[in-house]
Amino acid sequence: MKLITQRDMILGVAKRWFAQYGHALHESGFRDTHTFGNTLERLRLLDLETASAKDVADIIGNASWTDLTCDECQSHVDLVVQVGQEPDYESATASLCKECLAKAFGLSVMSAQPK
Repeated sequence: MKLITQRDMILGVAKRWFAQYGHALHESGFRDTHTFGNTLERLRLLDLETASAKDVADIIGNASWTDLTCDECQSHVDLVVQVGQEPDYESATASLCKECLAKAFGLSVMSAQPK
């Protein structure tokens, strides 16, 4: 179980980008002339302590690298608690927002009380 914030996603974006595309840094994967390496360089130049999710999306071309979505309510949120297995292709993993965690806790408390 771990807490993930949008800031965590921003702080780790260059490392995750390299893990995904490090083998192809000179290749172009975009509709323009940018290579994966150009994108990595631009990500590394960001002040990650102050950069916004929009700053990252402007570089990459989409918001998926910093977006956090609750798997229960489908809301886009700034923080989730990830439970289950480490995310992988077929992992049993869920990311839950504060409100859905509170609801889940409420269910467990309610069922534990004597009737």
